[in-house]
Amino acid sequence: MRIICLLALYAAAVLGFPESSPAGEICGDPFTRAGLNNGISPKLLYAIARRESGLRPLALNVDGQSFFPASRDHAITSAIRAKSNVDVGLMQVSYTIWKSRYGLSIADLLNPYRNVETG
Repeated sequence: MRIICLLALYAAAVLGFPESSPAGEICGDPFTRAGLNNGISPKLLYAIARRESGLRPLALNVDGQSFFPASRDHAITSAIRAKSNVDVGLMQVSYTIWKSRYGLSIADLLNPYRNVETG
């Protein structure tokens, strides 16, 4: 299965498949996909997300205050309204720091696959 997953990830990278690519489906969870793609233990990525967000994909942290919106739309609106440091998603990626470097939006970081990959 790992060989199939690696081949799917390679094909996705070469062919430029979107986030909902077959590679993500074949590899399963975002931790496995990001781990195999970056040579990092999926268990380590899982442990980080568990500590950072409690495994809540919509988790936000605004100026040190944890916030768990009920919906994706509410998370996006809340993050946009924040005028200061905002950490987003499973890995609590700092939107303030990484948005311009990687061209990320709040919506991008609320995608579990994109969030773990970025984290």
